[in-house]
Amino acid sequence: MKLSKNLQILFIALAIIPFFQSTIGYKYPILGLGVQYSRYFFFGIIIILILINTHAFSFITRNTKIYLTISLIFIFFISAVVNNTNIVSVFQLSLYLLYPFLLFSVWADSSTGTLNICKGITYGLNTLVLINLSIMLFFPQGLYQTISSNTISYYYLFGAKNQMVAPIMTCLFFNMETAYRSYNKIITKTSLFMCFICAFELIIGGSGTGLIVLAAFMCLLELKHQKISSNLSLIVLLASFLAIVIFRIQNIFSFLIVDILHKSLTLSDRTYIWDAAIESILSHPILGTGITDSLSGNVHLKLSYLVKDIFAHDLYLDYLLMGGIPALCIFVCILISVKKSYDSFLNKKNTLIWWGIVVYLFASIVEIYTTNFCLFLMFAYINICDYSTRHRYIGQN
Repeated sequence: MKLSKNLQILFIALAIIPFFQSTIGYKYPILGLGVQYSRYFFFGIIIILILINTHAFSFITRNTKIYLTISLIFIFFISAVVNNTNIVSVFQLSLYLLYPFLLFSVWADSSTGTLNICKGITYGLNTLVLINLSIMLFFPQGLYQTISSNTISYYYLFGAKNQMVAPIMTCLFFNMETAYRSYNKIITKTSLFMCFICAFELIIGGSGTGLIVLAAFMCLLELKHQKISSNLSLIVLLASFLAIVIFRIQNIFSFLIVDILHKSLTLSDRTYIWDAAIESILSHPILGTGITDSLSGNVHLKLSYLVKDIFAHDLYLDYLLMGGIPALCIFVCILISVKKSYDSFLNKKNTLIWWGIVVYLFASIVEIYTTNFCLFLMFAYINICDYSTRHRYIGQN
Protein backbone atom coordinates (compact mmCIF):
# COMPACT_ATOMS: atom_id res chain seq x y z
CA MET A 1 0.00 0.00 0.00
CA LYS A 2 1.61 3.24 -1.16
CA LEU A 3 1.19 5.97 1.44
CA SER A 4 3.53 8.62 2.75
CA LYS A 5 5.32 7.83 5.99
CA ASN A 6 3.03 9.99 8.13
CA LEU A 7 -0.16 8.72 6.49
CA GLN A 8 0.97 5.13 6.94
CA ILE A 9 1.58 5.71 10.65
CA LEU A 10 -1.76 7.50 11.02
CA PHE A 11 -3.68 4.76 9.20
CA ILE A 12 -2.21 2.01 11.36
CA ALA A 13 -2.91 3.99 14.55
CA LEU A 14 -6.54 4.53 13.56
CA ALA A 15 -6.94 0.94 12.35
CA ILE A 16 -5.91 -0.64 15.66
CA ILE A 17 -7.64 1.71 18.12
CA PRO A 18 -11.17 0.20 17.82
CA PHE A 19 -9.91 -3.33 18.50
CA PHE A 20 -8.73 -2.72 22.03
CA GLN A 21 -11.21 -3.56 24.74
CA SER A 22 -13.36 -0.55 25.57
CA THR A 23 -16.12 -0.18 28.15
CA ILE A 24 -17.16 3.22 26.82
CA GLY A 25 -20.32 1.66 25.38
CA TYR A 26 -21.69 0.90 28.84
CA LYS A 27 -21.65 4.59 29.73
CA TYR A 28 -22.32 6.02 26.27
CA PRO A 29 -24.08 3.42 24.07
CA ILE A 30 -23.81 5.55 20.94
CA LEU A 31 -20.01 5.68 21.28
CA GLY A 32 -19.89 1.93 21.89
CA LEU A 33 -21.87 1.38 18.72
CA GLY A 34 -19.46 3.63 16.85
CA VAL A 35 -16.47 1.61 18.08
CA GLN A 36 -18.16 -1.64 17.05
CA TYR A 37 -18.97 -0.45 13.53
CA SER A 38 -15.50 1.06 13.10
CA ARG A 39 -14.05 -2.42 13.67
CA TYR A 40 -16.13 -3.80 10.83
CA PHE A 41 -15.25 -0.77 8.69
CA PHE A 42 -11.49 -1.17 9.06
CA PHE A 43 -11.72 -4.95 8.71
CA GLY A 44 -13.59 -4.48 5.42
CA ILE A 45 -11.07 -1.90 4.20
CA ILE A 46 -8.18 -4.25 4.97
CA ILE A 47 -9.85 -7.14 3.12
CA ILE A 48 -10.30 -4.91 0.05
CA LEU A 49 -6.68 -3.75 0.19
CA ILE A 50 -5.47 -7.34 0.44
CA LEU A 51 -7.51 -8.41 -2.59
CA ILE A 52 -5.95 -5.67 -4.75
CA ASN A 53 -2.43 -6.17 -3.40
CA THR A 54 -0.60 -9.21 -4.78
CA HIS A 55 2.21 -8.89 -2.22
CA ALA A 56 -0.27 -8.95 0.67
CA PHE A 57 -2.09 -11.94 -0.78
CA SER A 58 1.20 -13.78 -1.25
CA PHE A 59 2.25 -12.92 2.31
CA ILE A 60 -0.97 -14.40 3.72
CA THR A 61 -1.00 -17.58 1.64
CA ARG A 62 2.60 -18.41 2.54
CA ASN A 63 2.48 -17.52 6.23
CA THR A 64 2.74 -20.34 8.75
CA LYS A 65 1.49 -18.27 11.69
CA ILE A 66 -1.69 -17.32 9.85
CA TYR A 67 -2.39 -20.96 9.00
CA LEU A 68 -1.80 -21.92 12.62
CA THR A 69 -4.12 -19.17 13.83
CA ILE A 70 -6.83 -20.32 11.42
CA SER A 71 -6.33 -23.88 12.70
CA LEU A 72 -6.75 -22.62 16.26
CA ILE A 73 -10.00 -20.89 15.32
CA PHE A 74 -11.19 -24.07 13.58
CA ILE A 75 -10.61 -26.07 16.78
CA PHE A 76 -12.60 -23.47 18.73
CA PHE A 77 -15.40 -23.77 16.16
CA ILE A 78 -15.48 -27.59 16.37
CA SER A 79 -15.50 -27.41 20.17
CA ALA A 80 -18.37 -24.91 20.14
CA VAL A 81 -20.40 -27.14 17.80
CA VAL A 82 -19.75 -30.34 19.78
CA ASN A 83 -20.44 -28.67 23.14
CA ASN A 84 -23.38 -26.66 21.79
CA THR A 85 -21.94 -23.37 23.04
CA ASN A 86 -21.71 -19.90 21.52
CA ILE A 87 -20.57 -20.25 17.87
CA VAL A 88 -20.96 -16.49 17.33
CA SER A 89 -18.25 -15.97 19.95
CA VAL A 90 -15.81 -17.98 17.84
CA PHE A 91 -16.31 -15.62 14.89
CA GLN A 92 -15.93 -12.60 17.15
CA LEU A 93 -12.73 -13.99 18.64
CA SER A 94 -11.36 -14.89 15.20
CA LEU A 95 -11.67 -11.24 14.20
CA TYR A 96 -9.32 -10.20 17.00
CA LEU A 97 -6.81 -13.00 16.41
CA LEU A 98 -6.50 -12.64 12.62
CA TYR A 99 -6.89 -8.90 12.18
CA PRO A 100 -3.30 -7.86 13.14
CA PHE A 101 -1.82 -10.30 10.61
CA LEU A 102 -4.17 -9.06 7.88
CA LEU A 103 -3.54 -5.39 8.70
CA PHE A 104 0.24 -5.68 8.52
CA SER A 105 0.10 -7.79 5.36
CA VAL A 106 -0.96 -4.66 3.46
CA TRP A 107 2.59 -3.39 3.94
CA ALA A 108 4.32 -6.65 3.03
CA ASP A 109 5.83 -4.90 -0.02
CA SER A 110 6.75 -1.72 1.85
CA SER A 111 10.20 -0.27 1.23
CA THR A 112 9.83 2.31 4.02
CA GLY A 113 10.48 -0.22 6.75
CA THR A 114 8.53 -1.85 9.57
CA LEU A 115 9.53 0.97 11.92
CA ASN A 116 6.50 2.88 10.62
CA ILE A 117 4.25 0.00 11.64
CA CYS A 118 5.83 0.07 15.10
CA LYS A 119 5.26 3.82 15.36
CA GLY A 120 1.64 3.49 14.22
CA ILE A 121 0.94 0.91 16.93
CA THR A 122 2.71 3.09 19.50
CA TYR A 123 0.82 6.28 18.65
CA GLY A 124 -2.51 4.45 18.64
CA LEU A 125 -1.82 2.96 22.05
CA ASN A 126 -0.53 6.25 23.45
CA THR A 127 -3.79 7.90 22.43
CA LEU A 128 -5.88 5.26 24.20
CA VAL A 129 -3.74 5.25 27.35
CA LEU A 130 -3.98 9.04 27.65
CA ILE A 131 -7.76 8.86 27.17
CA ASN A 132 -7.91 6.17 29.86
CA LEU A 133 -5.91 8.41 32.20
CA SER A 134 -8.28 11.33 31.56
CA ILE A 135 -11.26 9.13 32.43
CA MET A 136 -9.54 7.94 35.61
CA LEU A 137 -8.90 11.55 36.67
CA PHE A 138 -12.28 13.00 35.73
CA PHE A 139 -14.35 9.92 36.67
CA PRO A 140 -12.54 8.51 39.74
CA GLN A 141 -15.52 6.25 40.45
CA GLY A 142 -15.23 4.86 36.92
CA LEU A 143 -17.64 4.96 34.01
CA TYR A 144 -19.62 2.38 35.96
CA GLN A 145 -19.16 -0.01 38.89
CA THR A 146 -19.89 -3.63 39.71
CA ILE A 147 -20.10 -5.31 43.11
CA SER A 148 -18.98 -8.91 43.69
CA SER A 149 -18.36 -10.52 47.08
CA ASN A 150 -18.64 -7.08 48.73
CA THR A 151 -15.87 -5.76 46.47
CA ILE A 152 -16.53 -2.75 44.25
CA SER A 153 -14.81 -2.75 40.85
CA TYR A 154 -14.43 0.52 38.95
CA TYR A 155 -14.43 0.36 35.17
CA TYR A 156 -12.56 2.87 33.01
CA LEU A 157 -11.88 2.88 29.26
CA PHE A 158 -9.95 -0.41 29.36
CA GLY A 159 -12.15 -1.98 32.04
CA ALA A 160 -11.38 -2.84 35.67
CA LYS A 161 -7.95 -2.62 37.30
CA ASN A 162 -6.52 -5.94 36.09
CA GLN A 163 -8.16 -5.66 32.65
CA MET A 164 -6.15 -2.46 32.13
CA VAL A 165 -2.84 -4.28 32.46
CA ALA A 166 -2.69 -5.75 28.93
CA PRO A 167 -3.21 -2.55 26.86
CA ILE A 168 -1.20 -0.38 29.25
CA MET A 169 1.77 -2.75 29.28
CA THR A 170 1.54 -3.27 25.51
CA CYS A 171 1.71 0.51 25.18
CA LEU A 172 4.89 0.52 27.26
CA PHE A 173 6.37 -2.37 25.25
CA PHE A 174 5.89 -0.58 21.92
CA ASN A 175 7.12 2.78 23.21
CA MET A 176 10.37 1.14 24.21
CA GLU A 177 10.48 -0.87 20.97
CA THR A 178 10.11 2.36 18.97
CA ALA A 179 12.86 4.05 20.98
CA TYR A 180 15.14 1.03 20.72
CA ARG A 181 14.74 0.66 16.98
CA SER A 182 14.97 4.40 16.32
CA TYR A 183 17.82 5.39 18.64
CA ASN A 184 19.26 2.09 19.91
CA LYS A 185 18.21 2.98 23.46
CA ILE A 186 15.04 2.38 25.44
CA ILE A 187 15.00 5.66 27.34
CA THR A 188 13.88 8.69 25.34
CA LYS A 189 11.72 11.61 26.43
CA THR A 190 8.62 10.00 24.95
CA SER A 191 9.24 6.49 26.27
CA LEU A 192 10.10 7.82 29.73
CA PHE A 193 6.98 9.98 29.79
CA MET A 194 4.74 7.09 28.74
CA CYS A 195 6.44 4.78 31.25
CA PHE A 196 5.50 7.25 33.97
CA ILE A 197 1.93 7.50 32.66
CA CYS A 198 1.54 3.71 32.49
CA ALA A 199 2.91 3.24 36.02
CA PHE A 200 0.71 6.07 37.33
CA GLU A 201 -2.44 4.50 35.87
CA LEU A 202 -1.60 1.11 37.37
CA ILE A 203 -0.99 2.71 40.77
CA ILE A 204 -4.16 4.79 40.95
CA GLY A 205 -6.11 1.88 39.46
CA GLY A 206 -4.85 -0.33 42.28
CA SER A 207 -3.51 -3.10 40.05
CA GLY A 208 -0.90 -5.05 41.97
CA THR A 209 -0.64 -7.48 39.04
CA GLY A 210 0.19 -4.60 36.72
CA LEU A 211 2.96 -3.27 38.93
CA ILE A 212 4.50 -6.75 39.18
CA VAL A 213 4.36 -7.02 35.39
CA LEU A 214 6.00 -3.59 35.07
CA ALA A 215 8.81 -4.60 37.43
CA ALA A 216 9.28 -7.91 35.60
CA PHE A 217 9.61 -6.16 32.25
CA MET A 218 12.20 -3.73 33.61
CA CYS A 219 14.20 -6.64 35.02
CA LEU A 220 14.08 -8.47 31.69
CA LEU A 221 15.33 -5.38 29.87
CA GLU A 222 18.36 -5.38 32.14
CA LEU A 223 18.90 -9.11 31.68
CA LYS A 224 18.55 -8.74 27.92
CA HIS A 225 21.99 -7.17 27.82
CA GLN A 226 23.31 -10.46 29.20
CA LYS A 227 22.21 -12.16 25.95
CA ILE A 228 19.70 -14.49 27.61
CA SER A 229 18.41 -17.10 25.20
CA SER A 230 14.81 -16.83 24.04
CA ASN A 231 14.64 -20.62 24.47
CA LEU A 232 15.42 -20.19 28.15
CA SER A 233 12.53 -17.74 28.51
CA LEU A 234 10.09 -20.39 27.27
CA ILE A 235 11.51 -22.93 29.71
CA VAL A 236 11.09 -20.44 32.57
CA LEU A 237 7.49 -19.77 31.48
CA LEU A 238 6.67 -23.48 31.51
CA ALA A 239 8.37 -23.97 34.87
CA SER A 240 6.49 -20.97 36.32
CA PHE A 241 3.14 -22.31 35.14
CA LEU A 242 3.79 -25.75 36.62
CA ALA A 243 5.15 -24.32 39.86
CA ILE A 244 2.34 -21.80 40.49
CA VAL A 245 -0.77 -23.41 38.98
CA ILE A 246 -0.08 -27.14 39.32
CA PHE A 247 2.34 -27.59 42.25
CA ARG A 248 1.39 -24.37 44.14
CA ILE A 249 4.95 -23.38 45.04
CA GLN A 250 3.56 -20.23 46.65
CA ASN A 251 2.63 -22.34 49.68
CA ILE A 252 6.34 -22.63 50.50
CA PHE A 253 6.50 -18.85 50.88
CA SER A 254 3.54 -18.59 53.24
CA PHE A 255 5.69 -16.69 55.75
CA LEU A 256 6.20 -13.95 53.17
CA ILE A 257 2.77 -13.94 51.52
CA VAL A 258 0.64 -14.33 54.66
CA ASP A 259 2.74 -13.02 57.53
CA ILE A 260 4.46 -10.09 55.86
CA LEU A 261 2.35 -9.14 52.83
CA HIS A 262 -0.90 -10.18 54.53
CA LYS A 263 -2.17 -11.83 51.35
CA SER A 264 -3.95 -15.15 50.86
CA LEU A 265 -2.13 -18.24 49.60
CA THR A 266 -5.09 -18.78 47.28
CA LEU A 267 -3.99 -15.70 45.30
CA SER A 268 -7.39 -14.02 45.66
CA ASP A 269 -9.21 -17.37 45.29
CA ARG A 270 -7.44 -18.17 42.03
CA THR A 271 -6.37 -21.60 43.27
CA TYR A 272 -10.03 -22.55 43.73
CA ILE A 273 -10.75 -21.39 40.19
CA TRP A 274 -7.80 -23.35 38.81
CA ASP A 275 -8.98 -26.49 40.60
CA ALA A 276 -12.41 -26.11 39.00
CA ALA A 277 -10.81 -25.49 35.59
CA ILE A 278 -8.51 -28.51 35.87
CA GLU A 279 -11.43 -30.71 36.89
CA SER A 280 -13.40 -29.55 33.85
CA ILE A 281 -10.39 -30.05 31.55
CA LEU A 282 -9.84 -33.61 32.79
CA SER A 283 -13.49 -34.33 31.97
CA HIS A 284 -13.17 -32.84 28.45
CA PRO A 285 -9.48 -33.16 27.43
CA ILE A 286 -9.95 -33.49 23.66
CA LEU A 287 -12.10 -30.48 22.74
CA GLY A 288 -12.62 -28.70 26.05
CA THR A 289 -15.97 -27.28 27.02
CA GLY A 290 -16.33 -24.65 24.29
CA ILE A 291 -16.49 -20.86 24.22
CA THR A 292 -19.37 -19.31 26.13
CA ASP A 293 -18.65 -15.59 26.51
CA SER A 294 -19.58 -13.45 23.51
CA LEU A 295 -17.31 -10.58 24.56
CA SER A 296 -14.02 -12.24 25.29
CA GLY A 297 -14.25 -15.81 24.08
CA ASN A 298 -13.53 -17.08 27.58
CA VAL A 299 -15.08 -20.13 29.16
CA HIS A 300 -16.97 -19.42 32.35
CA LEU A 301 -16.66 -21.87 35.23
CA LYS A 302 -19.37 -22.56 37.78
CA LEU A 303 -18.20 -22.18 41.38
CA SER A 304 -20.54 -22.95 44.27
CA TYR A 305 -19.62 -19.89 46.33
CA LEU A 306 -20.13 -17.36 43.50
CA VAL A 307 -23.41 -16.11 42.12
CA LYS A 308 -22.09 -15.77 38.57
CA ASP A 309 -19.73 -17.92 36.52
CA ILE A 310 -16.09 -16.92 36.23
CA PHE A 311 -13.26 -17.51 33.76
CA ALA A 312 -10.13 -19.54 34.46
CA HIS A 313 -7.75 -16.68 35.33
CA ASP A 314 -5.01 -18.47 33.40
CA LEU A 315 -4.37 -18.21 29.66
CA TYR A 316 -3.21 -21.80 29.26
CA LEU A 317 -6.10 -23.34 31.18
CA ASP A 318 -8.40 -21.10 29.18
CA TYR A 319 -7.11 -22.51 25.87
CA LEU A 320 -7.57 -26.03 27.21
CA LEU A 321 -11.15 -25.16 28.14
CA MET A 322 -11.92 -23.45 24.82
CA GLY A 323 -10.43 -26.13 22.56
CA GLY A 324 -8.85 -28.91 24.58
CA ILE A 325 -5.33 -30.26 24.10
CA PRO A 326 -5.30 -29.51 20.31
CA ALA A 327 -5.94 -25.80 20.95
CA LEU A 328 -3.12 -25.50 23.47
CA CYS A 329 -0.74 -27.42 21.19
CA ILE A 330 -1.50 -25.11 18.26
CA PHE A 331 -1.01 -22.05 20.49
CA VAL A 332 2.38 -23.41 21.57
CA CYS A 333 3.28 -23.94 17.88
CA ILE A 334 2.37 -20.31 17.14
CA LEU A 335 4.54 -19.19 20.04
CA ILE A 336 7.50 -21.26 18.86
CA SER A 337 7.09 -19.89 15.32
CA VAL A 338 7.05 -16.34 16.70
CA LYS A 339 10.20 -17.05 18.70
CA LYS A 340 11.96 -18.26 15.55
CA SER A 341 10.92 -15.08 13.73
CA TYR A 342 12.25 -13.01 16.61
CA ASP A 343 15.58 -14.82 16.52
CA SER A 344 15.79 -14.29 12.75
CA PHE A 345 14.91 -10.60 12.95
CA LEU A 346 17.23 -10.02 15.91
CA ASN A 347 20.21 -11.10 13.82
CA LYS A 348 19.65 -8.07 11.57
CA LYS A 349 17.91 -5.38 13.61
CA ASN A 350 17.56 -4.22 17.21
CA THR A 351 14.31 -5.35 18.80
CA LEU A 352 13.04 -6.19 22.27
CA ILE A 353 9.34 -6.92 21.66
CA TRP A 354 9.88 -10.63 22.38
CA TRP A 355 10.46 -9.73 26.03
CA GLY A 356 7.14 -7.91 26.03
CA ILE A 357 5.54 -11.16 24.87
CA VAL A 358 7.37 -13.10 27.59
CA VAL A 359 6.13 -10.71 30.29
CA TYR A 360 2.58 -10.86 28.87
CA LEU A 361 2.64 -14.65 28.95
CA PHE A 362 4.05 -14.64 32.47
CA ALA A 363 1.24 -12.35 33.66
CA SER A 364 -1.22 -14.65 31.90
CA ILE A 365 -0.37 -17.42 34.37
CA VAL A 366 -2.59 -15.68 36.93
CA GLU A 367 -4.89 -13.72 34.62
CA ILE A 368 -6.59 -13.81 31.22
CA TYR A 369 -6.82 -10.71 29.07
CA THR A 370 -10.10 -11.00 27.15
CA THR A 371 -9.58 -11.25 23.39
CA ASN A 372 -5.76 -11.62 23.50
CA PHE A 373 -5.65 -8.91 20.83
CA CYS A 374 -2.58 -7.37 22.48
CA LEU A 375 -0.73 -10.69 22.36
CA PHE A 376 -1.56 -11.44 18.74
CA LEU A 377 -0.71 -7.83 17.84
CA MET A 378 2.82 -8.49 19.09
CA PHE A 379 2.87 -11.85 17.29
CA ALA A 380 1.88 -10.18 14.01
CA TYR A 381 4.42 -7.39 14.48
CA ILE A 382 7.34 -9.81 14.88
CA ASN A 383 5.96 -11.78 11.95
CA ILE A 384 5.96 -8.84 9.52
CA CYS A 385 9.40 -7.71 10.75
CA ASP A 386 10.86 -11.12 10.02
CA TYR A 387 9.09 -11.36 6.65
CA SER A 388 10.26 -7.89 5.60
CA THR A 389 13.81 -8.64 6.60
CA ARG A 390 13.95 -11.94 4.73
CA HIS A 391 12.47 -10.35 1.61
CA ARG A 392 14.66 -7.26 1.83
CA TYR A 393 11.77 -4.86 2.21
CA ILE A 394 12.91 -3.41 5.49
CA GLY A 395 14.81 -0.58 3.82
CA GLN A 396 16.93 1.82 5.78
CA ASN A 397 14.98 1.18 9.00
